[in-house]
Amino acid sequence: MKARKWILVGTLLGGIFTLCSSLASLANATTYYACVNVKDGTLRMVGPGTICKTNESFAQWNDVGPIGPAGPAGATGAQGADGTSVTVDALPSGDPNCIYGGVKLTSAAGPQYLCDAPPTGIDNLNVLNNLPCFVGSQEGRVVLTFDAANNNNVNLSCNIILYTLTLTITSQTMEDYNVTGPYCPYTSTYQCGGDWETWCCGGYNIFGTCNSTCSEFHPTYCEQTSFITCTKTGSAYKYIYVTSSPSGINASVGGVNLITDVVNDNSKVVSSSFNLNNVVTLTSQGTTFSGDCSGVDSYTFVMDGNKNIVAIK
Repeated sequence: MKARKWILVGTLLGGIFTLCSSLASLANATTYYACVNVKDGTLRMVGPGTICKTNESFAQWNDVGPIGPAGPAGATGAQGADGTSVTVDALPSGDPNCIYGGVKLTSAAGPQYLCDAPPTGIDNLNVLNNLPCFVGSQEGRVVLTFDAANNNNVNLSCNIILYTLTLTITSQTMEDYNVTGPYCPYTSTYQCGGDWETWCCGGYNIFGTCNSTCSEFHPTYCEQTSFITCTKTGSAYKYIYVTSSPSGINASVGGVNLITDVVNDNSKVVSSSFNLNNVVTLTSQGTTFSGDCSGVDSYTFVMDGNKNIVAIK
């Protein structure tokens, strides 16, 4: 009897160890732990890591066996029923589902609609007011007016937009000048008649207006004015000359009239109109620009409104 117990224990332990070895990779299996009496094979369930008695051996096993071989393939299923085709119907303009027309798609899932986009026209002519427009290269804004006698008549015009550039030119510094040239007038008086009369009536300075002969206006003599070289010295404000591109500004201050010795004014305000979005360049050597723009010698800006600029030297 004891011998059979030993055989049972040996068989059991061998089976347990084989089972544990074959299922060690099954992560989801439940593992059991026991101490086995080596004499009679009695199992005593314990927890993991338990130290068995001297007459016992520690054993563990899983409750899930190895995966069996795959079964044979099942029989082929019956052919399914045919699906429902999609029908397409055109929808006219005014359809309650598509105001501007479209198509209706009908399937087993029910109808669906693909509608046309609204037209690109306008419903109210007033939206045209103030839109950008061009007359040649000149930019303006659309002006829409209705005929007072018949509102069905509409007038459209392109109102060219002009902005004003106001330029203040100021010379702040005096400088000395010393120049030599044909700046001194010289007047010669000649007896009328002959060649001198021809000169006189040909456009030289006479006492009166030359209609036929010099003697009609002065019986004795006429004058011829010429300029001789001389040196002029003095002080005057620095000369400033400003131009614009496109044209419109062309002005100067300062300097001196070397013929009359009159010192020119040192300040001046000039203005000119330019089209909307014109690109304007002001140029003046050695001059500083400030105000709605800034720069030295030249400055370029866009006429997106009225501009007030100061040029100083």
